[in-house]
Amino acid sequence: MLAGNTVLFCGFGDVGMGCAIAMNAAKARCLATETDRVRGLMAGIEGYQVATIETFLPEVDIFITATGSCGLIHVEHMLKMKNNAIMGNMGHFNHEIDLESLRKYPGTKPIEVKPDIHRWVFQVGHSITILAE
Repeated sequence: MLAGNTVLFCGFGDVGMGCAIAMNAAKARCLATETDRVRGLMAGIEGYQVATIETFLPEVDIFITATGSCGLIHVEHMLKMKNNAIMGNMGHFNHEIDLESLRKYPGTKPIEVKPDIHRWVFQVGHSITILAE
């Protein structure tokens, strides 16, 4: 189910690196964003393309946050994601994804798929699934 999908790891620390190894083993195409130059170099050495989230937005199917940083993915990013993109968080907290701004954004509507999984429908005609509530 993951083979052929493009997965972006926001953060290439121990958690992001482990997740990337697992997704790569499942034959997903793995990309990385990293603000730490050494970690970014490590991702490049491992064979992952490294750039900013804005660079990768149009091509990513699955977004995984693993940084611990607040507000990493904003509603402006979500509006530019592919239709039916999936977003999730690998850490203990869901503050990496700016859910508060998403809730306040005009014309968005959440549909509960199951507990803690919501499909967000945008007025512009596309939707994303968030596994981070």
